[in-house]
Amino acid sequence: MILMLILLKFLIFKMLLKLYKYYNAGVREYWIIDPKKRKVIVYDLEAMRSDEETDRPDISLYGFEDMIPVLIWDGEFEVNMKEVSDFMKRYERLIK
Repeated sequence: MILMLILLKFLIFKMLLKLYKYYNAGVREYWIIDPKKRKVIVYDLEAMRSDEETDRPDISLYGFEDMIPVLIWDGEFEVNMKEVSDFMKRYERLIK
């Protein structure tokens, strides 16, 4: 149990560090896909830059059955996570 907590803390730290680096590099949108939990976290870094009063990105959470709008294209393009999930299942052995 303790080992899992340490790993979880390390994972969260690593994700936040990458988020900080991506923000400073000018990345506008950052997705984290968790195949085990079948969730997608989308960080809208562009919204954070445009709103000087906040120091946090807009965060959205989606499931693998969702159509996820690509925010940098104003939602005009969507990713069908069901199709991505089906593709991942076919190649699951390579992911592990």
